[in-house]
Amino acid sequence: MTLANIIIGSQLTYRSVEHMETVQFCGQTCHVMKPEFTAHLLAPHQQVECAACHVAPGASGWFKAKMAGTNQLIAVVFNTFPRPIESALEDNRLVSSAATCEQCHARNLFIGSPLKVITKYNEDETNSRTETVLMMQVGGGRFGGIHGAHMGPGVQIRYAPRTRNAKRSVGGISQHRHQRDANLSRRRGESRRRHRFSVFEMQCADCHNRAAHSFEAADRAVDDAITTGRIASDLPL
Repeated sequence: MTLANIIIGSQLTYRSVEHMETVQFCGQTCHVMKPEFTAHLLAPHQQVECAACHVAPGASGWFKAKMAGTNQLIAVVFNTFPRPIESALEDNRLVSSAATCEQCHARNLFIGSPLKVITKYNEDETNSRTETVLMMQVGGGRFGGIHGAHMGPGVQIRYAPRTRNAKRSVGGISQHRHQRDANLSRRRGESRRRHRFSVFEMQCADCHNRAAHSFEAADRAVDDAITTGRIASDLPL
């Protein structure tokens, strides 16, 4: 009977943990995140569970996530959570992209130089159309480009905010470990000793910071709707 109870109890525990990893539980039951939950329903990451990006792999990652969730629950109950709520990227709580993004996306994959066309309609009676054509030198790996320069082999970029209380997004001092330069590294060290700045290591989310929760600006949403035919192009705006 004891063995049977252990088996039954372990299955219930496993099912409970499995349920807590689902998108519905994260977005509708536990966390009050309706906008993020709604945005997650859109491509390209709609089939990816929240925990795949927000929880580090392994038991230690799961434990840290649950401890953080408990602290958040206490803050909600006692109404002590910060306003506005800082993003995990800003306060350096975001799980490293090496443990999340790069489990699906190859860092050294060569993407090349894709062509991007941005269509915009002016706010006039005829909705006059303009198009901006961009050749994005994404590159990748040892072939340079945006990805190669920032995430290529041997490249490691660290940066610090310009002032002590600045957020992660306000970067100032940076260093390419394999390229340049000793003086910059020395100045960065002096700045850290003098101001005790936080130093961050660049990762995917520094640029792709809305990979799974993309919120379109109103004007861009209207432009896209006209382009795809959901709004008539001759309808005065």
